[in-house]
Amino acid sequence: MKQSLLCLVATIALFSFSALAFAAPKQGPRHNTTRELTTEQMQTIEGIAAAHQEKLYDLREQIWAKHTELQALTTSGKAERSDIQGLIKDLSALRGALHRERVAIRTEVAKQTGITQMGRHEDETGPGAGYHGKAFEHGMIGY
Repeated sequence: MKQSLLCLVATIALFSFSALAFAAPKQGPRHNTTRELTTEQMQTIEGIAAAHQEKLYDLREQIWAKHTELQALTTSGKAERSDIQGLIKDLSALRGALHRERVAIRTEVAKQTGITQMGRHEDETGPGAGYHGKAFEHGMIGY
């Protein structure tokens, strides 16, 4: 029973870390933008990013702390199923809050600048670079 529970927790942790890796900002020339923003649009986007930066950082720190707690609990050998399920529930709620904050940023950027293009460029068939403009290059705004 303990082994199957440990395997379940390890699998969930693996998928969680994989999801974080895919959510990380992309780097490299393929992810540069193809269209420049006006100075006003850049300032607006930077202001929006700055307004949300602290909350994003706080949520990431909470997620990291819960992951660390889950890992410590599972490796201690004293893991109770209810404790593990509680931590997984907390992680899920934190990930949901992080997603909602990112959606709020996108919505605010679209509302204030009219920029709605996320993901692929119109002329690109590969993975997208995010918003068109330097503020979103190389993860400059940190999300």
